Amino acid sequence: MAKLGFFAKRKHRTSDDTDVRESAMEISGPTNVTHDCHVGFDMEKGMFTGLPVSWEHWLKNANIRSDH
Repeated sequence: MAKLGFFAKRKHRTSDDTDVRESAMEISGPTNVTHDCHVGFDMEKGMFTGLPVSWEHWLKNANIRSDH
């Protein structure tokens, strides 16, 4: 029961209590992003389109078919 008292005595933080380090931190969006390929799926043929060769090799080695 003494352990539960720890939680009851804890101060609940509010937005005014924000640590200086937290308020100074700013997270930016991604930078230097490139869109090198677009992978799709052809429903009629039942196969992926636009796969990089290295991905095709990975799928083949993992026994996942990408061609039918």
